[in-house]
Amino acid sequence: MDRTPMWPARQRPRRPGLTAAPPSAPASLQSTTPPHRRKSPSRIAMAVAQRQPQHHAPTIAWLGLIVGLLLYAWPSWAQVLALPAGEFIILESDQETPPRLVAGNPDLLDIPACPASTFKIILAWAALERGIIATDTRLPCRDPHLGSATRRLDLGQALLYSSNAYFQTLAPRIGRPALDTFLRESGYLPPDALRGWLGKDWSPVVKGGRLRISPRQQHVFLTRLLNDEIAVGQRSRPALLEALRWPVPRSSPQEGGPPAGAMASPADSPPAREEAWEVFGKTGAAGGAVWFIGFSRRAGRWKAVTVFCRGPVARRPAVIAAFYERFGLRWDPALLPPLP
Repeated sequence: MDRTPMWPARQRPRRPGLTAAPPSAPASLQSTTPPHRRKSPSRIAMAVAQRQPQHHAPTIAWLGLIVGLLLYAWPSWAQVLALPAGEFIILESDQETPPRLVAGNPDLLDIPACPASTFKIILAWAALERGIIATDTRLPCRDPHLGSATRRLDLGQALLYSSNAYFQTLAPRIGRPALDTFLRESGYLPPDALRGWLGKDWSPVVKGGRLRISPRQQHVFLTRLLNDEIAVGQRSRPALLEALRWPVPRSSPQEGGPPAGAMASPADSPPAREEAWEVFGKTGAAGGAVWFIGFSRRAGRWKAVTVFCRGPVARRPAVIAAFYERFGLRWDPALLPPLP
């Protein structure tokens, strides 16, 4: 092993802040041995002294580089750091497993929050069920967050890009009585929570009006939808689920296998028919609540995930990435298809 010091003894720079020799020790601490009887340090002692670390900056730099590489290779670490501690919760379930908390603050489980644009699932479902639109129905939409142009979006695009204009046009066509009935029969919330949920102005309908829903209630409704346990909307349910589709990477790791971005051996590679996840869901960000509720499907099986975070809309990218990470996928905004 090479034991050559990082710097030769005579070229090693001074420690920062030490520009002169330190002052002499107090007289009480100075040696009283006469100079001619003092022993010179041995060669071994001098060699050990030369090898003592004098600077920690290179070590800190290497540690920073290693941590950065780990965060890149294992995005789950990055998302845990991105979502503020105590301000988020993640719920999960599948066919065999009831809803359970897998990360975050359990105190948020039953805290009511604005449903934000996740309520557009209800609007889309009610419109499909009444035959007001089909999944390929295009409406002219002008949304500030999508640019200044007027675009003709179909239902899937309106859900994916969360167009407010699309659903503000759609909701009055459904009508208030029909929408109230659909909400009540779907069991989205208890009847008492639906009273006075929307005033005369239709604008707030895209974020659920005055409704408030907890992460537990969101996830229970989602699993009932996936298990086909909601009596209303049976005819249009398959079309609704398909309209909630999100893009996925072309090459994705198998659940429980290597993290996204990590090297995988041929033995880790699943059969081709099980490689790709299908991802479905809806985001929402309003009133201090940021959501991604949805599910993934593969080989006839599904897994539902609800990610909720308190805070501004700026936390939306971290919430989306945390949702994808539950399926071993890495989210990249470049996956979004171009707008028409």
